[in-house]
Amino acid sequence: VIHYSVLPLIILVCMIIQVICLKRRRVESESTPLVSASQHASHTIIIVSLLYYVCHTSFFIISLVWGFMSDFKAKLVTSPEYQATIFGISEVSLPFLFAAVYPFILIIRKPELRNRYMKFYRIARRCFRSSRD
Repeated sequence: VIHYSVLPLIILVCMIIQVICLKRRRVESESTPLVSASQHASHTIIIVSLLYYVCHTSFFIISLVWGFMSDFKAKLVTSPEYQATIFGISEVSLPFLFAAVYPFILIIRKPELRNRYMKFYRIARRCFRSSRD
């Protein structure tokens, strides 16, 4: 379980450092396009880091809670099907969720990518409408 907690802990520390640097930069600097772009990139990094942290620490947290519940002989722990479902979702599905959502965050946060994919979406929607009629 430790290998599930070390990397997210490193990400959390880096995210905290990023937030501190972002706040210092906001106070020290004036509003220039370069500072604005830097802040936008920092916000994107924070969003991605937070998503990574949530998706990858869930297995660690659920393992701790499950161990704590088993110490108290909770009835929920005795069901192997329920335990397999919870661990399967937290260990496999949530990291896949991160992998699926990460590109969408980048597309939404970067105007050039957003415009490019909106063009593809509009073309696909027109093709779909014309094939339905």
